[in-house]
Amino acid sequence: MYGPDGEFVVPRSDLFWCAPNVEVFAYRFLVEARLGSAIHDKQRASDLAPDALAYLAH
Repeated sequence: MYGPDGEFVVPRSDLFWCAPNVEVFAYRFLVEARLGSAIHDKQRASDLAPDALAYLAH
């Protein structure tokens, strides 16, 4: 948590961190979008990809 000048910046209390980095955020975003589409399309759980099922199991 450093500012543009390299100084330490205390995180704002009104921010909510949903992922530790961009890669994890992108993965969660894509998997949740696929799951949302599957729910909307009323797909069976057996039709989901293994990584989507593993995400649901966590």
